Amino acid sequence: MNIDIKCFISHSWRNGEHDFAIKLADALQLHGIEKAWLDEREIPGGGHIGDRVIRGIQACDVFLFVMSPNAVASPWCCLELEEALKQRSESGIQIVPLLSKDCSVPEELKDLLYIDFRDETQFEEVLEKLRTSIQEAYLVRVTVLEVLHGDNESRYDAAQNLAVLKNRFTVPILARRLDPKIEPDPTVRRWLAHALGQIGGEEACAALRVADACETELFAKEGIAEGLRAAACLVR
Repeated sequence: MNIDIKCFISHSWRNGEHDFAIKLADALQLHGIEKAWLDEREIPGGGHIGDRVIRGIQACDVFLFVMSPNAVASPWCCLELEEALKQRSESGIQIVPLLSKDCSVPEELKDLLYIDFRDETQFEEVLEKLRTSIQEAYLVRVTVLEVLHGDNESRYDAAQNLAVLKNRFTVPILARRLDPKIEPDPTVRRWLAHALGQIGGEEACAALRVADACETELFAKEGIAEGLRAAACLVR
């Protein structure tokens, strides 16, 4: 089954590493994930590289960062990762790190489990793990987009789904949506608070306290209180 998932593949061009990125993109397409963004395939001659890359990241659902000594030292790859991190907190793009060669993992990615492609003989087996990870990441991304852009009913459903997904990287998005000026429906705000409570942690607690101070709708305020109790139990 083909899946309408847009993946951006960030990688180094040095020492044959671009060949790995091409192999990866082709393999993903064979496994039904057709839209794998590679610079040489997406940027026409004369196209502005920086603008096209930024637009490619902003439009993707999943950002694949192929880690190697050259990649983590590359200014271009670092800029791409920086934009992906920004988009993760703003629009729910998910980041999946891949390890193609031994290297130091960037600090921003140390809390993520990487997928290990160092053993070429295990490529197909590891590819299946990646495909599953991409599908899970895509589910978070599309759910966030529903929260941001859906109608009342779809935002309500998406907020409930985020409570089930418990993705820690959605906390900044959920926190902003708790503002009544941004999310007008108190029922949606209640479920956004519930999602933060299920995620837990200091960041979620802080967001819920801020929301509690400015919430005036009783139904939403009750949800915030419930979320605070749940989040406090999960603080590590």
